[in-house]
Amino acid sequence: MSLTLCSQLRSAAGGPDYVEVKYHREKFEDAARRLHAQSPLPLDDSPIELGAVVEAYHLHMTTPLGSRQRAILSSDVIGLLVLCDQSEAAEAELERTLREENESIFQTFGGKNEFREKMIRCINAPTKLTKIVELQIQELDVADICHSMINCEMPALRRSRSEVK
Repeated sequence: MSLTLCSQLRSAAGGPDYVEVKYHREKFEDAARRLHAQSPLPLDDSPIELGAVVEAYHLHMTTPLGSRQRAILSSDVIGLLVLCDQSEAAEAELERTLREENESIFQTFGGKNEFREKMIRCINAPTKLTKIVELQIQELDVADICHSMINCEMPALRRSRSEVK
């Protein structure tokens, strides 16, 4: 279960914003409204385009937090692409990530080689990944939680990853 694609609440001026606990009652509704409006992806039950999800991940990779989590974020993107039967795009994402010179982003995986091997196994075994997702849904008892479907058709992204950097 991945929770790595996050979105920081922004103030009207564009800087980071938050709601202090002591002001929660007075400010949470406005903060929730702004977070909904600022979200890079729709937060209703409408289908989400795979290209939009990938683009949101790539955009997050340009943030300070996202740049430190680049390999983790890329593994999410690879998994989504594999689940959507987009193995060529998954392989391209893997190659882009492996060109990253900052070795520290791979430490969660035990290093760049381990990351490569894990992602190759993921790309080569899509049915195994599907079974893992189904098992997690059962184990976490989240089948009844409101969710949106991902439209797995992936037109060319509006921006390439290199343009987002």
